[in-house]
Amino acid sequence: PRAPRPRPSPPPALSRRPSAPPATLALIGLPRSRPLGTVVPVQGVLPAEPGRLGTPPLVPLQDPSGAIVVRLPDDRPALVRGTVLEVRGRLASAYGQLEIRPDASGVSVTGLALVPEPRALAAIDLGEAVEAQLGVLEGRVTASPSRSTSGDLTIEVEDAAGDPARVMVDASAGLAREAFVRGRSYRFTGVVGQRAS
Repeated sequence: PRAPRPRPSPPPALSRRPSAPPATLALIGLPRSRPLGTVVPVQGVLPAEPGRLGTPPLVPLQDPSGAIVVRLPDDRPALVRGTVLEVRGRLASAYGQLEIRPDASGVSVTGLALVPEPRALAAIDLGEAVEAQLGVLEGRVTASPSRSTSGDLTIEVEDAAGDPARVMVDASAGLAREAFVRGRSYRFTGVVGQRAS
């Protein structure tokens, strides 16, 4: 007679609960409520390339819970739109804008991802709740754009409700002042920023 075959062991039980993110990372929406100086670890995707927020060290980092500005260290890696970053650094505020400030060991590239769809915004929506997020605003240009000595453009617009907003175009975008005509309406897609005087 043949020896009985060993029975295969049953497969491991599958959990119906979704897997949680690694305990070391927080959703970006959570650090926005923490006190300045707190060290926070987050992961997100860059919805815009370095430099579009005024200076190359500043980049927006976004996940489904929100977005935040990261001030990268001087020896930062080369980054493109869609880069996924893990960042660990202290919360700080510069000119009213909340930032994470990591050192060189607090930044790592973990891959590439699709850039989030821009959120439709009205001028009244612009504020802390959407800071650093990719958004789209439709508005009529109310004055001739001005150009700073660094080449950046400032465009004053008014949305469909008549509320004012300011659109800043970094020189790195390569857009001419003449591209925006007073009285015409445009659809602006960019990152919501803040700079208090």
